[in-house]
Amino acid sequence: MPILDLIYPKKCLECNRSGKYICGWCLRKVPENYTSFHFDKKFQKEIYLWHYTGVIRKAIISLKYKFARQVARELNSKIISLLKKRKIIFPRNSVLVPIPTSFQRKNWRGFNQTELIGRVIAAKFKIGFEPNLLLKKHNTSPQTQLTKGKRIINLNHCFELNPDIINNMSEKTIILFDDVLTTGSTILEAERVLSKSYNGKIQILILASQ
Repeated sequence: MPILDLIYPKKCLECNRSGKYICGWCLRKVPENYTSFHFDKKFQKEIYLWHYTGVIRKAIISLKYKFARQVARELNSKIISLLKKRKIIFPRNSVLVPIPTSFQRKNWRGFNQTELIGRVIAAKFKIGFEPNLLLKKHNTSPQTQLTKGKRIINLNHCFELNPDIINNMSEKTIILFDDVLTTGSTILEAERVLSKSYNGKIQILILASQ
């Protein structure tokens, strides 16, 4: 057993049982999400894994605000298992692109949670991974603290493309990856920026949606 587990024993984030951060009992209580929002015809396929509730919600919050890298390992395992269970197949020419965070927030947290998780997904499914295609130009307020209208304004023109990378993305299927979807403002802004220079297929992969 790792020394860290002896000092800080693992407990389920939802029920407080010892052993894991995401126990199987609590995970089974979280509904899988098969909803397709269809908020933009340009997206070829949209994949949502869970509803944003219960132990999944608490695991994502822990990643964002409590710097819990250890939680990411368990969450990664659950994600891979669910993708395989649902027989999700990504096109061979796929490149997973995580939604970026600002330099300030990444520096404060120590990592970008979508990049941390996305890298594992891409490796397991043997697809490309490009964390630097989309860049965040400036820091924005956390979306959870804003109303729907303010969320859209908050994200206006916050992303830009890395020209050195987008020029080599022809014939690729871009999989935009984010942890939580609420109004869809973040994904739509990322797609808007991509569409200026990219005419290929775009898919979406979301861990949890409200």
